[in-house]
Amino acid sequence: SGRVSIAWTGYSTGRLYMRTSADGGATFGSARYVGKTANWEPGVYPMYYAEPSIAIGSGVTYIAYLSSTNTMSVRRTTDNGATWSYPITMSSSTDAPFELLASGSHALLAYTSTASGTMQAVYRRTTDKGGTWSGGKALSATTNGRFSASPQFASHGGLLAVVFKHGTPGDSPIWYRQSADFGTSWTPLARVSEVQVADSDPEPGGVAILEGVRLAGYNENRGDGSEGLWVRRGN
Repeated sequence: SGRVSIAWTGYSTGRLYMRTSADGGATFGSARYVGKTANWEPGVYPMYYAEPSIAIGSGVTYIAYLSSTNTMSVRRTTDNGATWSYPITMSSSTDAPFELLASGSHALLAYTSTASGTMQAVYRRTTDKGGTWSGGKALSATTNGRFSASPQFASHGGLLAVVFKHGTPGDSPIWYRQSADFGTSWTPLARVSEVQVADSDPEPGGVAILEGVRLAGYNENRGDGSEGLWVRRGN
């Protein structure tokens, strides 16, 4: 409904702020304080970074960010940033990037977890505007030496789509799944990346849902002449 929100981190202070526009970005309100991160890198001048991800639902705005080393938290506001909820720790075994999206009273947060000792693409859901969140749910199994990582999402017209990396080291293609109930259930895995070289190890390159068409991308980073962004199209 014309709302645009932007969040950022002060490199020298660790303080997070948000500005919001009600007219599609033509004008923005003043900066609102969100919180502070303890995640920093040492150096001549210590640099803080929180890598905030933002999503807008119906009457609620969420911010997911690194609140400390390998720790991701979520805060929400129902008054455009005038006040914020207390931060909820979502994972203490992750790092950026992570994906956050919202639709109505639902929201979904996806990230790569190392809590089990193996990288695993997981997500958590809320159906009550962030009042409560589900536990982490894996997008694929990580048995027999396999791992998963780097989930990227898109939502449109009641469909939710994801691409992510899954396999074994040196053989971890990009896969696609979709859900018609905002992540309660998923279609089977569908492989996106084609074998360009024997040592296939691409990275997710985005996903989009168009009318009757799905687009899924991946970055091929090895091989003679195969490097670059590849996009595949499906119904």
